[in-house]
Amino acid sequence: MEPQDPKDDATRKLSASQIYAIGAVVLLAVVVIVNQPRLTIIASAAGLVVGAFVLRRGNVQRVAWVAMAGFAAALVMGVFGLLR
Repeated sequence: MEPQDPKDDATRKLSASQIYAIGAVVLLAVVVIVNQPRLTIIASAAGLVVGAFVLRRGNVQRVAWVAMAGFAAALVMGVFGLLR
């Protein structure tokens, strides 16, 4: 058994689901730090729209579903924060 070449890991491409999940983590972290309900609603709606495009592409992994659930939860919290 030959050891794996380190270059193989460096050249591996990310799937659309993985890119979406990384973007979701960054965007949701910014939304939590800023703590503005309107921004939360806008960012969550945009994240769900992008998630719909990832779903349409077909290659959906678990990380994309978790990211969409995070955006849906943030949307609900933003609406509650706006109504409060």
